Amino acid sequence: MFSLNFIIVIVNLLVLIMGLSTAAPTISTSTLINNNSDNNHNDNNAALLSSISAGTAAESSTTATQNAALPAAANSWRLGKRHRKRHSNWNIYNNFNENSSIVEWSNPCGGVFDPSVKNTRRPSKQEQRKIYKFLKNTALHDLNRLNDSHRQDINISNIWDWRLHNYRYKFLPKLKLNSSIALKRWYRNMQTYVASFAYLRRIQYTYDHSKSQRESNTSQELKELLKSSRNMLCEMEAAVNKTHPYKSLQMPVITRTQMNKRLKLLTKERVDKNPHDLQAADSIDLKFVKYHYFEYLKNMGQILRKFIKNIKNNQNSTGSRANSTQFNEIEKSPGTKRKSGQRAKRTKNRNKLA
Repeated sequence: MFSLNFIIVIVNLLVLIMGLSTAAPTISTSTLINNNSDNNHNDNNAALLSSISAGTAAESSTTATQNAALPAAANSWRLGKRHRKRHSNWNIYNNFNENSSIVEWSNPCGGVFDPSVKNTRRPSKQEQRKIYKFLKNTALHDLNRLNDSHRQDINISNIWDWRLHNYRYKFLPKLKLNSSIALKRWYRNMQTYVASFAYLRRIQYTYDHSKSQRESNTSQELKELLKSSRNMLCEMEAAVNKTHPYKSLQMPVITRTQMNKRLKLLTKERVDKNPHDLQAADSIDLKFVKYHYFEYLKNMGQILRKFIKNIKNNQNSTGSRANSTQFNEIEKSPGTKRKSGQRAKRTKNRNKLA
C-alpha cells in the first residue's frame, strides 16, 4: 500500500517536472516573438517619425513662405481698399471748389442757352395757371419730403430758443403771405439759399474728410438741402422762361465774389479770420438757414395756391356774368319791346272799331 502511494507521488513529480521543462521553451519563444515585434514596431515608429519630421519641415517651410507673402498681400489689399474708398465715397457728388468759376447757383437745369431761340408770346390765363400750379406742387412736395426724411441731424424744432441770433440772418430772403408773385425776384432769392447750403456743405465736407474719412449725417443732410434748393431754382427758371417773353438771356449771372458778400454766416467769418484752421460748419448757421428755407418754401406754396384759387374764381364769375348778361339781353331786347307794343296798338284799334 505504501509502495503504491510512493509510486503515485513519484509519477506526479515526474509529470510536474516534465510540465516545467515544456513550459520553459514556450516562455522563451513568446518572449522572443514579443521582442521581435517590439523591434519592428520601433523601426516603424522611427520611420514614421522621420516621415513626419520631413513633412513638418516641408510644411514649416511652406508656412514660412506663406507668412512672408501675407504682409505684402495685406498691404496691397489695404492700399487697394483705401484707393477704392477715396475714389468712390468722396466723388459721388460733385463738390465745387471755392475758387472755381463754376458756381452752384448758375444754370441749375444744366441747359445750354441758344440765342437764336426767342419767345415773344405771352401765355394765356389757363397756361399761366398750370405753370404756377406745377411750381406750387414742387415747393410743397420738396418741403414734405425734407420734413419726412430720416436725416434730421440739423434740429430746427427748438429754433425759438435761439431767437437772439435771428438778427444775424437778415440777409436770408423771406416771403410774406400777402406778397405778390414776382418770379424773377424769387429766383434771385433762391440763389442765396443755394449759395448758403453749398458753402456750409463745402466746409463740413472738408472737415469730415480730414477727421473721419467719411461723410457725417450733417454733411449728408446739407447735400439733400442743396439738391432741393437747386431743383427749386431750376423750376423757377423754367417758370420765368414760360411766363415772360424773352429775346436774350433772362437771368443775370452772379459771380462768386458778389455772392460771398451777401453771405453773413458765422462760419464764413471764422474761416476768413483763420483760413488755415480746419473748422466745421457752425450749428447756429445750420439751424437758421434750414429754418428760413423751409419757411420760404411754405409761404411760396401758400401764395401760389391763393393766386391759383383767385384765377379760378375769377374765371367762374366771369363765365357766370357773361351767361347772365346774354340771358338778359335776349329777354330784354329792343326788338321784343317793339313787337309787343305793336301788338297792343293793333288790339286797341280793333276794339275801337268794334
